[in-house]
Amino acid sequence: MGFEHLCSYRDVRPTLPLFFRIFKIQRKPTRDAGQEPRQNWVSLKHHEDVKLFKMFVDSIKDFKGRYFVVRPESESARESLLEWAEDRDEQGVARKDDNGQPILRAVPKFPLSWSYDHFQKEPKEYTSGDADLSPEEMAAFEDLKAFVAGFTPGIWTTRRGVIIRDEHGKAK
Repeated sequence: MGFEHLCSYRDVRPTLPLFFRIFKIQRKPTRDAGQEPRQNWVSLKHHEDVKLFKMFVDSIKDFKGRYFVVRPESESARESLLEWAEDRDEQGVARKDDNGQPILRAVPKFPLSWSYDHFQKEPKEYTSGDADLSPEEMAAFEDLKAFVAGFTPGIWTTRRGVIIRDEHGKAK
């Protein structure tokens, strides 16, 4: 994923709050005739105030027959998705190991799969603002913005150096 690779290149920890400061969730309802709208897909969109990545907006033919998995590749990114919590029994009592120490289990900070229940939350609940970032994450966010702002657009050319243009004559 581009976010994770950019963070790795800039030596920035790819945390969930940082991810959701750059991206936000958007949902699309299906409106069948005569029925209430229902949510049927979720995608990512960039915040209006920061655009570090060019979003893929083309449609994929027959995408509903397939699905895509977006997952973290690095250990650092995987760790940022989980937090440790005491394992509890049905009565809410913390489970202990043979030495009397609480047993911990990894709990996702963000749903790693999507269900109908997630649509009950507003998309803004999956969004981070500047105030939600730690000082380290805010510094990382500023670093990523400055780095990407320094990019210069490339122009597509043929092997002979001829500029490739779109249907309006504009260089690609």
